[in-house]
Amino acid sequence: ALHLLAQRADCSTALLQMMLLGGVDDEEYVLSHAALAAAVTKTTAIETPTALRKANPNIQAPFSDRHGSAQGTAGDDAGWTPLHVLCVNPAVSPGTIRMLASAVPSAAKISDAVGRLPIHLLLENAAGVDNSDLADMLRTLVKVQPTSIKTQDRVHRRTSAWLGTSRASDGARASQARAATKETDALLSKIGWVNRTPLHVAVARPGVSVEVLRVLLEACPAAATVSDVLGRTALHRLVLNPDVSRPLLECAIAYGKGALMQKNRWGRTPLASLAFNKDVSPDDLADMMSYVA
Repeated sequence: ALHLLAQRADCSTALLQMMLLGGVDDEEYVLSHAALAAAVTKTTAIETPTALRKANPNIQAPFSDRHGSAQGTAGDDAGWTPLHVLCVNPAVSPGTIRMLASAVPSAAKISDAVGRLPIHLLLENAAGVDNSDLADMLRTLVKVQPTSIKTQDRVHRRTSAWLGTSRASDGARASQARAATKETDALLSKIGWVNRTPLHVAVARPGVSVEVLRVLLEACPAAATVSDVLGRTALHRLVLNPDVSRPLLECAIAYGKGALMQKNRWGRTPLASLAFNKDVSPDDLADMMSYVA
C-alpha cells in the first residue's frame, strides 16, 4: 500500500499521515476514518508521525511503530522500498520525504537491486526540483542516515576483466587515450555509472548548486575522496560538469582537499580532467585552473 501511495501524483503529507497512522485494521487499535480525517485536518503543518500523535492524544501507536517497519522497508522486485519510490516521484516534496523518512528511517539505508539508496534516486530524478527544496530533502535523508553519503552502488561483474587492463597516463599516446575514452563510454552506456556515491550523482547533475553540494559534504566530508569504478572522485566528476563554476570548486575543495591529488584510471588528477571540459569558456577555465592549481 505504501508503494502505491508513494508513486501517486497526488501523494501528499496528509495522505502519508493517514496511511502511517491508520492504514492497518488491527483489533488492538482501530482509528475511525472520521478520527483520522479530523486529526489530519487539525494538524496539517505537522510532518512527522510522532509529532502528530503528540498533538492529538486520541491518536494511539502510529502505524510505523507497529507495522511501518515491515511495510516501510519492504522491497519490490527491483528492491525499491516506498522511500525509493517516493524519491523518483515527480511530485516529491520536502514534507513527504520528511514524513516517510522519519517514520521508517531504516529505509534510507536499504539498497535496491543495483545498490542504489533512496538518496541516489532522489538526486538522479530531481531534475525539475528547486535546488532549495532538494537541499531540504537531502538534509532529511542524511540526518536519518549520515553514512549514506559515501555508500556506493554496486560494480557490475562484467567490468571485472576490463578493469585489469592497463591504460595510458597523461602525456602517453593520444590515440590510446581516445580509444580508452570511447571504450569507457560504450561500456558505461550499457551498465550505467557504477560504484557511485550520492555525491558522485549530485556533482554530475545539470545545474548543481553550492547549497546542495554543501549539504552532502557537511554531512560526510570523507565522501569527497571516495572513488568510483574508474577511479574518479566526485571532484573528477564535478570538473567535467558543463555547469561547473569556481564557487562549486571552492566548496568541493574546502571539504575534500585530499581529492586534489587523487588520480583516476588514466592517471589524471581533477586539475588535468578540468582541461577536458569543452563547455567552459576559456576565461572561466583559466580562472578555475588557476584556483585549483
